[in-house]
Amino acid sequence: MDYVYPQYDIVWIALDGNNQVGALITAGFGPIPTQLLINEDSDLYDTEANILNLPVVGTPRLLVAVKDPRSYLSLGKRGLYVYDWPPPRWLSSDPSLVCEHDHDYSLVTTPEAPITAEALPQNLKDTASKVQFRDISFKDTAAINVRRRFACVEFH
Repeated sequence: MDYVYPQYDIVWIALDGNNQVGALITAGFGPIPTQLLINEDSDLYDTEANILNLPVVGTPRLLVAVKDPRSYLSLGKRGLYVYDWPPPRWLSSDPSLVCEHDHDYSLVTTPEAPITAEALPQNLKDTASKVQFRDISFKDTAAINVRRRFACVEFH
């Protein structure tokens, strides 16, 4: 099956081994597990907006220095661990913004009060349950190599 990569920054969600929720931001380049793209009626494109409709549950901790952390903090306030794909080396003149391992999503924000799948509305719970990192805890995982765990589609 051919999958179409959304050619813009998109947020997708997943669950860890503790059933806690993580948001992964593609930066327009990061791999997306194919199981999130199978259904054309998927809420994938509305995921970030749907997350932002969740109640604020705490103040997140920002782990990186960036010019504009608002999107990280907005997601983290809702109890999600937030990972971001590093910008391609050719897009960033600031080496501190480029992950040493450009094949991993890097943890950028931790929530004060992490939520589990049970706190999600059904549409987000259905989306998050499609990608489960059963052998890790977001709390203890600074970087995730999604390609090693799932078949993915990527921007080329």
